[in-house]
Amino acid sequence: MKTLLLAVVMLFAGCAQVPESKREVAQARGREFGYYFTRNINNNRDNGNISFAKIFRNPEQIQQMTAPFIKGALVEINKTNPRARGTVDFFHRGNRLESLFVTSVTPVQHVYISLNIPTLEIGDISLRFDPLDFSVKSITLMLNDEQVNDWGGGQEAEYGVIFKNSITNKVYFGKSFSDIDAEYQARSACEAESYANNCRVFKRETIVTGFQNLACKMKNTITNKVYLGEAQSLLEAEFIARNACSKESYNNNCADNSLECSNPNERQGEQACMVRNPISNKSYLGKGENSIRASYEAQRLCAAQSYSNNCSNATCEQADPIRRQRPFVCLIENPISNKSYRVTGATRLEAEYQGRNACEANSYANNCRVQRCE
Repeated sequence: MKTLLLAVVMLFAGCAQVPESKREVAQARGREFGYYFTRNINNNRDNGNISFAKIFRNPEQIQQMTAPFIKGALVEINKTNPRARGTVDFFHRGNRLESLFVTSVTPVQHVYISLNIPTLEIGDISLRFDPLDFSVKSITLMLNDEQVNDWGGGQEAEYGVIFKNSITNKVYFGKSFSDIDAEYQARSACEAESYANNCRVFKRETIVTGFQNLACKMKNTITNKVYLGEAQSLLEAEFIARNACSKESYNNNCADNSLECSNPNERQGEQACMVRNPISNKSYLGKGENSIRASYEAQRLCAAQSYSNNCSNATCEQADPIRRQRPFVCLIENPISNKSYRVTGATRLEAEYQGRNACEANSYANNCRVQRCE
């Protein structure tokens, strides 16, 4: 059903505008699916950062003349670099909604994102892309009278495929409502580069999106660097992390056993993670909306310093919203220098980090001890 809807949108997207007297309706086989509203983008003055507030300036009028809910947006991409591979990232109120991959070998590609938000929030949407490789030709909004999760009786399955080149160790991603099309996108992207006869399917699965952004991280065991991927599905998040690692030195050491991904059922809330380096006697704190991102931030900071191969595994803790008005308190002492440090934090771990950080900045850092936290 979604495939049919998208075809209808693409048919009308080039010329549809909100008429003065009545609403244009996108239909297929006599069934009304919603309303469409297109704006052409004439230049890239925003340097790869396009705010819908500048393009759709009258949300009240658009709502009045079309519908109260935005179902999705269709973006027409022109590739200024024919070999470019990258993403178009959508944001709503500063939060990343999804990263859509521009992998087609053709110079023009359409990417579609489901939004399901009130029309009055058009100005809160923005998209980002690399202006050196891509330009946005037009944006078409699909609008509907009701806020629903699907156009048809059941949600159509979406497929994702990761290809890997065993020689270059690079990965390529394809996603579509057709398993064949998803494989073709990934395969053709891989075959467009060197050693095409070494392109193989690495992973394929049905795309399962979460209610929030999901994250995956991967480590290079030689450089000790950690790479993060975030998307609405675990497969896409894994690809982004793998892809980032594969572009760096020693990419044959991107360790599969280091891959860690979010639990889609994980309780949401701010997380704090701490990593310690027992050789340099330094501690590193990371924060994020899930444990993967928070631990990545801490590990990234540790890996950027000396003795990065001695960075410990991250210890994580979720912030307790009930205690926001009463922070945790930790007392850190150094029995050699005979100094004590009292610090506070939103979590016990953050308070411990603040105390360790203060203690470890002085002499005899290897003797800093947590005396008490509450």
